[in-house]
Amino acid sequence: MKNYIALLPNELVSKIISYTYSPQSKELCQDVESYKKTETYLKNIYREDFHDEEEAMGWLANNICRFLNDDIATMYGYSPRFINIFRRPIQNKIKSDIEIASYIETITTIADGTLTNVDVNIPISLMKPCERIELINWLDTLRWNNPQL
Repeated sequence: MKNYIALLPNELVSKIISYTYSPQSKELCQDVESYKKTETYLKNIYREDFHDEEEAMGWLANNICRFLNDDIATMYGYSPRFINIFRRPIQNKIKSDIEIASYIETITTIADGTLTNVDVNIPISLMKPCERIELINWLDTLRWNNPQL
């Protein structure tokens, strides 16, 4: 096995090593772990239910939107909860509700017709761990009450 790090300049190697001495906060590590577990669990159950990847991710994205928008169709606008979750990224902190809605529409447009899962991954990543648990419980209830999902 070739040692690629030996090929890097010493300054870069020193910078990389310095990051190994700066562990992330426990809260951040728990958030990342929660995100990954939630994403994996939800994608797996939707893949089992639908078998077709595009259809599975489309339904998952739709149901995440339903959850975030308090089970109200987004054609009627976005709920305060939905807007506030998408206001969490630093670049959105001072944006108006209309600008946040436009940001959400942009994400949806990017995801249309692709398997990038942008409209699945971004909302899950913006949620707090307790909201992810609430999402899983809500989606599980939705699935058990509607065997067709």
